[in-house]
Amino acid sequence: MNIILLRHAQSFANKKGIIDAILPGTALTTEGIKHVNTIRPSVISFLKGGLSKCYCSPFQRALQTFKFLKIKIPLIIDERIREIDYGLYNGKNLNDVSAGIKAIFRRATDDKSMRDRFGINGENYLELILRVYSFLMGIIRKNENVLIISHEAILIEIEKIWRKLRGLEIKNRSDTEHSYEKPLKLLFNPGDICWIQKARDELELTDYSRRMHTARVKLDNLITNVVKEITGSEIYKKKRIISGEVSEVYDALLGSGRNIIIKVVENNPACHIREQFAIKQCLKMGGIPVPHMWPIRNLLVNSNNLSFCIQEKIKGESLKKAIRSGRFTQKQKRKIINSAGDFLAKIHRIKIEGFGYIKSDLKGCYDSFSDLLRQHSSRSDLFFRIADEVGIRENIMRSIIDLLTQKANKAPKLEPILSHNDYTLSHIMINHYGKITAIIDWSEAQGNFCFNDFAKWDYICKEEAPTEWLLEGYSAPFLFNEEYNNLLHWFRLNIGLGALSWYFSRNDLAGIERTKDELLKDLRYFS
Repeated sequence: MNIILLRHAQSFANKKGIIDAILPGTALTTEGIKHVNTIRPSVISFLKGGLSKCYCSPFQRALQTFKFLKIKIPLIIDERIREIDYGLYNGKNLNDVSAGIKAIFRRATDDKSMRDRFGINGENYLELILRVYSFLMGIIRKNENVLIISHEAILIEIEKIWRKLRGLEIKNRSDTEHSYEKPLKLLFNPGDICWIQKARDELELTDYSRRMHTARVKLDNLITNVVKEITGSEIYKKKRIISGEVSEVYDALLGSGRNIIIKVVENNPACHIREQFAIKQCLKMGGIPVPHMWPIRNLLVNSNNLSFCIQEKIKGESLKKAIRSGRFTQKQKRKIINSAGDFLAKIHRIKIEGFGYIKSDLKGCYDSFSDLLRQHSSRSDLFFRIADEVGIRENIMRSIIDLLTQKANKAPKLEPILSHNDYTLSHIMINHYGKITAIIDWSEAQGNFCFNDFAKWDYICKEEAPTEWLLEGYSAPFLFNEEYNNLLHWFRLNIGLGALSWYFSRNDLAGIERTKDELLKDLRYFS
């Protein structure tokens, strides 16, 4: 596939040497319009070679460049190829601030310091390159010849990616790589998307590792102090078992001999609030095995809200690990899953206020079941864009959205019950004899209808633990009438859209493909 790069023509801000980074931006000058007419024949020659569409920055100077080219191909405005947000540099003379801009690019390239912001409060290099990676993967995935009208900084990054892919010399940004005032053709292959995704992941990891290296000592000290304050005991030893962009999980042994799990999350205390609420409700109900949880501790550190959640470590192993070990017979596995169904029935007897994720006021986000069901259909524009980028036909996505909307409009009035919302083999702990010892990880808890948990299990676990076994233990035959399969597949569609959005945001190609297959299976059920 060919990607044609073209910089917008001269704008009034360009002519004056002024940085113009706030939408809509200035219009093209007369000279700029004349330049577009000059390059039009070369763009038309590419058009004859099969250009399918034009991706364009939302700035006026880029849109007018497309307008005056007078070419008849679809125009797609994409925020990801907009001008850099230069913060306080906006409106300044370029000569006055160019040294500061070059220094940020130089530090990003040489020192891997990618979080210095242009103009103090503008965009940083990491944000810039991640949106370029995201854009480029999206268009390569479609394998079409396209024209890109954007800004010099964006086009330079695209060309640098292409050069790395082809093993070519990477020129310094300070050199004039290409004016892009005339179209530049770059050849990409569908397989390039794998390299770009790997480069993107490595970039994020490099940035994360750099930041965490400087923050690790401070975080370790905070954890030590918080654990002692909450549990009254010193940490004897600990190890990090999960390390993420905004969360950390530790397995620790206290001086008192007690094993604990420490969860630290940045700027998202709601997940710990949900967990604490759900565990308290289960203990109040009785008969539901959950870990002991100490009170949540929140600290403001460098303008970030760090939330600390400390729980008893449950002995044993996850049901997922146990099943995969192969030590249980089919009869034994069925008995354990039946027991999981029985515990799920007890969880669903817990009544709460509101539907959706539990907020800090300990209520769900939505007043009614129908409002909850509309959460995806109300974002149909997003899902149509995702569908276009991952290769789902528009009519298929429209059918999915229509099915969800119809169900939401006819939704019965239901009382919200507590839904674990991630009730899977991974979050059920068992001992050596196959007895369930705890249901863990309640951070996704919400108010919903019982079918939400059935569908999640069916979506994730059914190959290793048939959903029918779970329902046998649930023991509510009045729920499983002729409408059961309709509801199950409808909930699966709803879950599938959420999963598609999640995998798309992470550029997880394998996850996207799996979710596409599941969405099509559930849609076929209704056809």
